[in-house]
Amino acid sequence: MAFYTDKAVMFRKAKKLTINEVAYHLDKARTTVSSWEHGKTIPTKTDIMALSQLLRIKISDISDLELIPEFNTEADIEEANYNSFDLSEESVKHLSNELSRLNIENNYLKNEVTRSDTIINSLDSIIYIKNRNRQLKRVNNSFLYSLNGHYTREDIIGSKEIDFLGRKEIEDIVALENKAFQFGVKIINEKIRIPGSNGRKFGLASIYPIRNIKKEVIEIAVSINDISVIVNSMSKLKQLEDCISNSNDIVWVGNHHPNLKKKFQYNYISENIKKIFNIEVNTLKQKPNSWIKYIHNKDKNRLKKWLSKNVYPKHIDLRIISKNFIKWFSLQVYKSNDVYYGTVSDITDRKIHEENIKVILSVLDNANDSICITKQENNNHKIIYLNSECESIYEVNRNNCINKTLSNLIKKLNIKDQKLFSKMLTTKYRTKNDSLKYMLSLPNNTKYIESHIFRKSINNSIYTGSISRDLTSINKLETEKEMLSYIINYSADIFWFGITGNFNEKFKDITFINDQFYKLTGYSKDKISNLAWSDIIDKKDMIKLIKIKEETPIYPQIFRYRIKCKNKSYISVEDLEFKGVFNGQKLHFGIIKICNM
Repeated sequence: MAFYTDKAVMFRKAKKLTINEVAYHLDKARTTVSSWEHGKTIPTKTDIMALSQLLRIKISDISDLELIPEFNTEADIEEANYNSFDLSEESVKHLSNELSRLNIENNYLKNEVTRSDTIINSLDSIIYIKNRNRQLKRVNNSFLYSLNGHYTREDIIGSKEIDFLGRKEIEDIVALENKAFQFGVKIINEKIRIPGSNGRKFGLASIYPIRNIKKEVIEIAVSINDISVIVNSMSKLKQLEDCISNSNDIVWVGNHHPNLKKKFQYNYISENIKKIFNIEVNTLKQKPNSWIKYIHNKDKNRLKKWLSKNVYPKHIDLRIISKNFIKWFSLQVYKSNDVYYGTVSDITDRKIHEENIKVILSVLDNANDSICITKQENNNHKIIYLNSECESIYEVNRNNCINKTLSNLIKKLNIKDQKLFSKMLTTKYRTKNDSLKYMLSLPNNTKYIESHIFRKSINNSIYTGSISRDLTSINKLETEKEMLSYIINYSADIFWFGITGNFNEKFKDITFINDQFYKLTGYSKDKISNLAWSDIIDKKDMIKLIKIKEETPIYPQIFRYRIKCKNKSYISVEDLEFKGVFNGQKLHFGIIKICNM
């Protein structure tokens, strides 16, 4: 038997049919029809008859098969019809009516099929039909979308999923399909990985067996609903529950009982409730108010007032007696429609820190030095702390300065010092501390201030602190001391200050001696530093002086003796010596005048 491949291809194309469509109508694989047309295989007699009917041609047009007599003329056909059929008027009329009915029914069925196709293609679910050879007979648009548009419907019909998807991609659904074919059972909402998603999407698969007259499963209809969003949401919910379980905070959700509105019930409580209150979750769900007994007695009245407030969100800090220890906890409560939810956080460390801060601020507030702390924001230094001494030095009210820029204080400096101070603040951040002395111009007086500036970066913010001291009185004292020293150094007499007043005291240990001593004696400071008074006083006079000090230790007292100069000459002096206590320290001091003995 011969099959005319060229003519078969020609008639197929004339009817505008694809290989896939031919395969679909003949219930064959696409590869089978393709092998016929390429001459690799020869169709069976049944297949040739079915193909000729599909293409509406004679069997002899595509093969040399002769099973049905051929009629070459209309006369042959009429003769055959006359011999085969009853051509009575009644029979013709009946056949005409039957043909009309069949046409109407056929059109109705075509419309229903079109309507069904439209509905199926509009569904989000993936829907397809397979035969026992696992060939795809029908697919909807969602099936095509699941393949990312890489294949057309013509490519898919008559093919198997393994032809365009990997084995791992389809192993979940294939196992269910085999079960449906083998046992003829319905499969409803089985969770699978959706083919073509690389395992990233999940779906619920349902499979319905299609049977023939003999009740044999010849096809299956498969639908897959994408539940990836739900699966991801459940996964995130599980992660959230894990985070809550690993957190140190208590998280809860609840509402009022639907029948007893005054009774509150918990829908969810994290397991941390046991760590803090030593209460089981189920116990608290049965007795929602059982946690109140753990509240410190001093906070119970405050808690009662807080609970009565119907304003949300609301917050309160409470002390809780937990395992013989007092701890601080922060309660946050929120409301959404009729649902309440909140958190309970352990803030004991924060409260301790706050108490420590209060103590530190109290110490700083009572410090003798002025303390100012600023935070840098957009090239401005905002004051965040001033102590009371700062108020006193700068003559300001610190409540009016907090959260204001430092420029309000800098304006009180003289013009030259303002520039120096501003330059120091705008210098690029460094850990080195700076020191600056400047003059503060106030309405009623002028003060001399020394500030030590330090900087610190905390959480990407730069903080600047200054410790300042009023040097006005010290400056005045230094000025007076300098003037006194000037007068003493230009005096004709010798002035000295010492600790012991002992004649064995070395000059390097003497607190002060003026320049007149060196002028009169000719000694230099360096060479005389290791000598004592006894080294430059005449030895005979030295014996008398020691005896006088031992016998009459009364001050003030006058001593007369001779001093040996550098040139070995002697000068006679009269030493008026005093003794006193200054700043808790005993001092000896005296005035030495030149005299004639």
